[in-house]
Amino acid sequence: MSALYTGPLGLLKDSGVPGESDDYTTLVIIHGYAWHSGIFSKLLPLAEQFNLRIILLNRRDYPMGQRYTDAERALLHAITPELLEDADKVTAAKADGETFMKERAREVYDFLVQLVQNGKIPLYDREAKKGGIVLAGWSFGTGWMTAFLAHLASFSADDTLLSKYLRRVVFLDPPYLVFGYPPSRERLQPTVRRRHPAQQSREGVHQLGERILRARRHRPYARTKALLALPSAHAINPLKERALYHPAGKADADPWADVEVRYVSCERSVWEMPWGTMLLKREIENARAKGLPIRNIRLVFVKGANHFVHWDAPELALRALVGEEDVVQ
Repeated sequence: MSALYTGPLGLLKDSGVPGESDDYTTLVIIHGYAWHSGIFSKLLPLAEQFNLRIILLNRRDYPMGQRYTDAERALLHAITPELLEDADKVTAAKADGETFMKERAREVYDFLVQLVQNGKIPLYDREAKKGGIVLAGWSFGTGWMTAFLAHLASFSADDTLLSKYLRRVVFLDPPYLVFGYPPSRERLQPTVRRRHPAQQSREGVHQLGERILRARRHRPYARTKALLALPSAHAINPLKERALYHPAGKADADPWADVEVRYVSCERSVWEMPWGTMLLKREIENARAKGLPIRNIRLVFVKGANHFVHWDAPELALRALVGEEDVVQ
């Protein structure tokens, strides 16, 4: 175990303090479904250039992370027609899914607390926009960001330490399901000639770099069926309302109100991602028009990038994650 952290998540890599900097930002990034956080390895050589300390974190059931217990796996229910026909079973499945994701969010929160306690990282200077922690999830891993935001206030009721450090929570090219949005009626993949409505202005929708397809060493140890069950847990147990809106209905009652929520979308991603982007934009517009207490959500768009921007164009990825551009190109 690393002296920086002892817990169930896997600390895959810590780039360390960039040079002799005393105002660096710490970027903690969590992977998606099919690749563990080794997929972010190309960000590491750029850490000093961006005045970053980059920490690659693996979720449970991936290399260096603890396996889920049988009791934890039992909280994830397969969504079957029989279950959906039974209201009591649906209610129980929602409650179990909620418990599962709250526990995962707590693991992330505890990691960040230990990082602050043991890592000697700089405080967040809001005026200079330096220091602090940027927490990011990519793809399927953005579900952990949804849960983290949804439960953050309850975790921090007796602990204000982390609030002095947490600067931003980033959803890096998430699929629609992490916000509990319904799927599109036209579930088209890039191999289909017809284009999805959310991608009508895009050519070469996916255009994955050839190198990523050869990156077998980054594939995870998919050791449990819990990994496959998670989308179903999200589908029946969306955490979006608590993640995107201030608790207690008012921003001034939220000690985390100043934490930016950043949503990064990539121009050439697969349909699940732009579909979610389109629905989120619509929700933000409606919420603001109605004066609802939606969080400080910033939309960042990466032109020409696909879902693996951190592999094919790592500098663009870092600019989107920690920079101040609304359009990165």
